[in-house]
Amino acid sequence: MATELNKTKEIKARLNAIEQVRPMSTQSDAAMIHAVNQQMENVRREYQIKERESQLSASRVVLTA
Repeated sequence: MATELNKTKEIKARLNAIEQVRPMSTQSDAAMIHAVNQQMENVRREYQIKERESQLSASRVVLTA
């Protein structure tokens, strides 16, 4: 007989049991989510810039044996 595995249900049940789940529907919650999204966007942008600079730097290297 097949056994259904659902980690999401298990995690949600465990978090509900220890009261770690709450709805994020207030204005301050929305502001916090927006701030985190902005921060992540800045991190991604910085990473892309550094990666591009690294590739350009690597393309200028001349290897000699």
